[in-house]
Amino acid sequence: MLDAYPNWTIPAAVIAIVPTANREKATVKVRIGLNAKDARILPDMAVKVTFLEDDTPTAAGLDRSTRAN
Repeated sequence: MLDAYPNWTIPAAVIAIVPTANREKATVKVRIGLNAKDARILPDMAVKVTFLEDDTPTAAGLDRSTRAN
């Protein structure tokens, strides 16, 4: 969700997770890929991302019961 358009939900997927965290802000940077391009989306716009649980196995082949929380 773009801060500039709070009522517009944009379908996207995580394409990369930066392997470092900001401990002061309790944040982790991620790169997302948008499912569709739109002229209203501009570089350096602030966004809020909501992560949905994926029921598919992880890359390591672990199922939900063996994943660490």
